[in-house]
Amino acid sequence: MATKSDPTPLNALRRLLQASSKPEEPPPLALTCALAAMAALLVNHVLVPSFATEGDPTYWAAVGRYGQFFSMVYAIAGIVALPFAIRMPSYSPAPVALSKRISGLGFTLILVFVVGRAAFLDREETTAQHVFLALGASHLLGLSVTSAALFRARSILLRGALAGAVIMVSSALTGNVLELLARADLSMAQLQFARVAHAAGESGYLIVLLCLSIALLRPPADPRAKFVRPAGLMLLGMIGAGFGLLAHEIGSGAFGLVLYHAQHVRLLLDGAPLVYGLPLCGTVAGSLAGMALKGHAARQLAMAAMLLLSAGYSPRAPGQLLLLALGLALLARVGRSMIAISGEADAEASGTTRNSPAPTAAITE
Repeated sequence: MATKSDPTPLNALRRLLQASSKPEEPPPLALTCALAAMAALLVNHVLVPSFATEGDPTYWAAVGRYGQFFSMVYAIAGIVALPFAIRMPSYSPAPVALSKRISGLGFTLILVFVVGRAAFLDREETTAQHVFLALGASHLLGLSVTSAALFRARSILLRGALAGAVIMVSSALTGNVLELLARADLSMAQLQFARVAHAAGESGYLIVLLCLSIALLRPPADPRAKFVRPAGLMLLGMIGAGFGLLAHEIGSGAFGLVLYHAQHVRLLLDGAPLVYGLPLCGTVAGSLAGMALKGHAARQLAMAAMLLLSAGYSPRAPGQLLLLALGLALLARVGRSMIAISGEADAEASGTTRNSPAPTAAITE
């Protein structure tokens, strides 16, 4: 009979499940998914659309193949990570109702099925019905986990990010339903309501990015904060300069089009597209800086920021819907577990266990 220390597949799976039930431990392959998603965003939605029309077609075709590779990597890693991410940590003080567990599992299976079908089969096999099914599953799953974690987060910034996520997901779902019904005759009031829903959802998305950026760029008590904070601010300046340079290089019209396809935003595209630079560049700099922090929760929050930025607002592609669901699940995981970035190192030093009270120090108050 195999003992607990035996390197058998069953015991390895048991240890993996135990690790994923700890709120301070990110799900397996979540980091791989986040990094591959950021690389795919950079290649597929920034570099190729911005420069492929004026450069060497052979060179940019090769670059595009790298982007397809990154997309395949994040799809596979996300399919593995999402079922682990939605498991509510046993550290959480409140049990999760069985109905919510079943619904979460059902939404996850739908999303994994559609993404796996799109990733491993011919794209023509993925119909509009499959996309709308994945869209509904990802948004309902994200709404379920973020609303459950909203009032348990002890950090102002985490609570703000979760509130923005709830607004974003509910508004995007409403807007997509109205757009689906737009094939029928909609009244002027219904069309106006759809515009308001989009504006509210996009505002919620920007609130999420801003809250995560500040939380990751201003870690108050992490042992590495005194080095990471100035490095993150330096990264923010460099990325912001690159953002402005790209807008100047390709022109405002082309820049707005690139921004729309990369982030699916349109609220400020016509008037002030550079305003998007603060939340977008802040999220990139904050997520990269957060990966260098010592606390596990900080790194998990950085992964959530990467995933949500890579998905954009109200995505339609199955792979990006997977990124949206996984990013929201990681955000809710940090918020619901009540693990604070600032108090994590002290909790480890004092020997806090799964049965001890969770640290309540906030990211920043």
